[in-house]
Amino acid sequence: MPNSARCFSRRLLLFGTFSLLLALLFGLGYDLGRRGGISAVGMQVANLSLQRRDLSRELDAVEARLEDSERQRLVLERTQQIDVESSRVLKEQLRQALGENLSLSREVSYLKRLIQKGGKGAVQVSGFRLVPGSKERLFRYSFSAAQIVSEFGRSQGVIRLRLDGRQGGETASLSLKDLPFADPTELKMDFDHMQNLTGEFELPEGFEPESIVVDVEPSTKQLISTSAAFPWSVHSP
Repeated sequence: MPNSARCFSRRLLLFGTFSLLLALLFGLGYDLGRRGGISAVGMQVANLSLQRRDLSRELDAVEARLEDSERQRLVLERTQQIDVESSRVLKEQLRQALGENLSLSREVSYLKRLIQKGGKGAVQVSGFRLVPGSKERLFRYSFSAAQIVSEFGRSQGVIRLRLDGRQGGETASLSLKDLPFADPTELKMDFDHMQNLTGEFELPEGFEPESIVVDVEPSTKQLISTSAAFPWSVHSP
């Protein structure tokens, strides 16, 4: 083989070998790069998983705090309800106690006046009850009248009601005749032992009642005039 042909073959072989090496290097570099990219993606996925786990823990903690806050709110709300109910019960007990004290005071007053008047009798008013009427500011009342000592014959006379309270920021006292409506405007008293009396009246606008005064004015000479005051308290029908 001529030298020129031999040199050409040798160069071609070297070129082919060089090209193969380049191809192998290129393929190896590509494979390493691809593997590195996959590894980076895997790390990102792992990081996201850790972040998700942390966020889940934080969410659980927030939900626990919310549940605790809701429990505290319910406890506070219940406590407030109990306080309101306790206050209402205490007010009712105080009102009853005041009513009993007023009743005892009336008894003492009656007895003192009987002694002072030289053995005359007196009529006692008891069981005063006030309930709502058929429309706003209309009220129905009932009470009983009886002699403290039933030894003075028949009790006859007139019983009048008076409302004490405030109107326009000032104290005011209104008889049944001063009200927009009252039936009756005065009560007739006529009994041997006891009499139940009833009626109804309408409050004027702007009047704030505080108490009801019952004035007993007997026409029987053996009985003395008396008065009884009751705090304003409306009961359920």
